[in-house]
Amino acid sequence: MGRRRGIGTFYDITLVARKEIRQLWRDKATLTFTFIIPVTILLAFGVTIPSSSSLVTTTVPIQAAICDFDNTTLSNDFARILGNSTSFVLSFQNDVGEARSGVEWGTYQAAIVIYPGFAANLTRRPYPLNVSVSVIVDDSKSYIVEIVEAQITNATTIFMERLGLQFVPAFKLDENKLSGKDLSFRSTTAAPVMGIALVFGCFDDAAGSMARERERGTFSRLLLTPINRFSIFIGKTLASLVLTIVRTSLLLLFLTYYLNVTIAGSLLLVFLIALLIDTTTVALGFAISSRAKSTRSVVIAQIAIMIPLIFLTGVLRPPETMPDYARGLVNALPYTYANDAFRRVVNLGQGLEFILGDIAVLLASTIILFIIAAIAMKRSIV
Repeated sequence: MGRRRGIGTFYDITLVARKEIRQLWRDKATLTFTFIIPVTILLAFGVTIPSSSSLVTTTVPIQAAICDFDNTTLSNDFARILGNSTSFVLSFQNDVGEARSGVEWGTYQAAIVIYPGFAANLTRRPYPLNVSVSVIVDDSKSYIVEIVEAQITNATTIFMERLGLQFVPAFKLDENKLSGKDLSFRSTTAAPVMGIALVFGCFDDAAGSMARERERGTFSRLLLTPINRFSIFIGKTLASLVLTIVRTSLLLLFLTYYLNVTIAGSLLLVFLIALLIDTTTVALGFAISSRAKSTRSVVIAQIAIMIPLIFLTGVLRPPETMPDYARGLVNALPYTYANDAFRRVVNLGQGLEFILGDIAVLLASTIILFIIAAIAMKRSIV
């Protein structure tokens, strides 16, 4: 009996999914826009966002590790100036590998390494030699490289003034970038834009579809069929997942051939993240559509969701440079973790172990939103 019920539920799910695809296929305008709109977002992004950015400064402290292997009075003074400035919050490390690992995992935005010979080169007479400071930086985060460079330069100026040298030696920043290549400004912001483009399409799959069915009167008839509410939710989600696979494929083509963004990591992980964005957004769409009775109200809700995401997901301004209250709001959004996963896979080529936390947040958000949607849908029907 249980096995027969399971087969029946699976048949109901596939029945709803096939109905969704057929219904969308008949509505050619909606079918066109569901693929064109996400691609249009990337097209506009490519036109408006340059490949390089101007120097950016910020007063928000950067979390940084520092390794002082010279361990002299001068190197200690330099590290102290860095730590006493408003630019950095320093954590002292004795191992470069641990410092780099901290940057990879996001514990630090940068790691500063002072190698032996720092003081000897600085005090050499008659003329000091070039003084080299190595910086390990996560260049997949927009603006971070320039922010770190600007703040180290400011601290260096203060350090030189305190030394009172008549001849100021040239400080050289040896950048050790996590990506291992020169990422363009466009590349570092492509991941959050791709996430927003997917959210736009996936939201319409759920909220837009439900609103259109209500206007046509087909949703009430669907509820009167023997198909249970769970099968309706899962069937519509399955249809949206199929559409998301197509959308993601199109967006990856545009990223690669139009925006010249190299996908450094696994394409399977990229699709996994895209599907998790889909389930989270579809669940959110179901929750909203339970109260939205018309397509117009869904469009308004869609705009109300999309515009804040553009400001809060790091497209226009990196979260590291935002005030504390804004960063708290950013950290509460599940899409922040989706964009972090995209950034790590697309730009840094990192594997599954680096995005497990992001995946867990997206899964938890999906479950919570589906529960809310089920409760809200039940109340709206009653």
